[in-house]
Amino acid sequence: MAKDLKAAISSLEEAFSAVADAVKTEHPEVWNKAEEVFENEDLAVKWLISDVIALGNKAPYEVLTESDKGVEAVIDTLGRIEHGVF
Repeated sequence: MAKDLKAAISSLEEAFSAVADAVKTEHPEVWNKAEEVFENEDLAVKWLISDVIALGNKAPYEVLTESDKGVEAVIDTLGRIEHGVF
């Protein structure tokens, strides 16, 4: 069982890393804003993969892939978080 847990954790860490790398490469403006708002790379990644009510209960990384408006929506949402406007 410990072996399965270690494998699952490793798989999750790889997924987190893949999301972070993709956003850093494809949408650096989003990555920079997320890191600025959350002041922590791990928290930025966690937010990028979590469902967000303001984004229609979708994860920001999903919204980024939908259209150019998705990028605007994610950056706008980060701005709202930064300024305490929910």
